[in-house]
Amino acid sequence: MTRIIAMTVSILSAVIFLSACSLFQEKTGQKTGQDTNASLDTARLLPGTWKIISVNCDATGSNCNQYAASRVFSFSDNGEFTVNGRKRGRYRLEDKNCILVTENKQYTVTIVQIGTSRMVTGEPYRDTTEVLNRTK
Repeated sequence: MTRIIAMTVSILSAVIFLSACSLFQEKTGQKTGQDTNASLDTARLLPGTWKIISVNCDATGSNCNQYAASRVFSFSDNGEFTVNGRKRGRYRLEDKNCILVTENKQYTVTIVQIGTSRMVTGEPYRDTTEVLNRTK
């Protein structure tokens, strides 16, 4: 009988814990655990100015082609972004995805890696990535 009570208490504790995690996720819009830390790092590192330097890279941002054109993205702390100095719209982060919303269209870009000076991005419909370097 004591074992049954102990098992019941254990199961109820687990259910309550999982419910609390789900409630936290719904209220904050973020997952708990390691993904949240990665999202917080990305949110902290993304604001600034980034220039595309390489395209057609592999999944890790290696074996690339130099990018001949000049495309510079600036992300502000308040959720706005510009391309080559021209205001394009707003952005928001959802896990590893950066959702770019312009007047006419919405783009989803996956941030594969991000650091203080280098970012590797990809798009869901392509197998290649791009490398951007921070300029400011």
